[in-house]
Amino acid sequence: MTTAVLEEPKHYDIGTLSPMDRLRQTRPSAGRPLDLADNAPRYFVEFGYRKFVVDTECIPGRLLRRGEITPCLGYEKWAIIESIPAEMRIKGRTRTINRATEGCYPIYADAESTRLKDIEARNSDGMYCLELLTGFDVRTDFETCHFNDVFYPMGVENIPATHKGVIQLLEQKRDQILTGDVSVPRQDLHKLYVSVANALIDAARYADRLQSQQLEETHLRMRLASNDDKHKDRYDPKDEEMLVRTGKTRFDKHADVTADALTLLAQNAGKPSGNDQLVASMMELVKAQQEQNTLLKQQIEQATGSTLQGKTPAVVVEPPKPQPPTNPQPSNQQKR
Repeated sequence: MTTAVLEEPKHYDIGTLSPMDRLRQTRPSAGRPLDLADNAPRYFVEFGYRKFVVDTECIPGRLLRRGEITPCLGYEKWAIIESIPAEMRIKGRTRTINRATEGCYPIYADAESTRLKDIEARNSDGMYCLELLTGFDVRTDFETCHFNDVFYPMGVENIPATHKGVIQLLEQKRDQILTGDVSVPRQDLHKLYVSVANALIDAARYADRLQSQQLEETHLRMRLASNDDKHKDRYDPKDEEMLVRTGKTRFDKHADVTADALTLLAQNAGKPSGNDQLVASMMELVKAQQEQNTLLKQQIEQATGSTLQGKTPAVVVEPPKPQPPTNPQPSNQQKR
């Protein structure tokens, strides 16, 4: 499961590590990355949240930082040997910890990246796979290209706060690369830098589109009557960050109700006064609010495609237990 988080991770300090240092220091304790043909690295990026936790250790530190291109790498995972199906065990890889015998089994990058993309398809959080970099070797290619340094010379933690600002930055860097005003570490891959810039721009636009839609849905829910089961009373932390990223105007419920009331009073100006007229005016306002609620419900259900269920951003899902791979690797490939 993926979730946006606001608190600092406890197990390492992302502010003091470069991307590749973070990669090296946050590798799972399981063991070495696998060098198998079907284990080609994938690369992910997200622009919606400052920090985005993912449910796989194939992403270093299980964390995507906003805008940072991050590899998804396969590795060998340790577990109690009896819990690993025999056909999945890597021969010759065992150890004993606290009198318990552990063995190794492979976690493949392609399977984990597919799982992450499936999660994104369900949740629409803005996680984006840079397909054009699939199979790009981390050490000999990705590490020497320095994509994050080229596109974010100010540091990934200092990129513009809004999607619009990030898109402008990336378009500027792309144009500078095209004209030669910005040099790239790998001149033999000059065209690839342009393609990566375009992919990052697409990713930022994707996040902007998703978050704009989600805020629109939130504002519809905030306009509903407070006793409606679909009513949303206030912005949550995830909404607050989306407001910053999209630059959308905050919804002021009180101003909205006041405007409705003033409109009704203006319509009744000059009419006979008295309690009967006041009651009639208030009943008219209530009726208008009920009609508005009905319309808003229809809009919400059309936006979500079904009756609104309301997603909870921080759901903890236990990692799956090891299962036999769909395409078991030959034992000679699994030997280290």
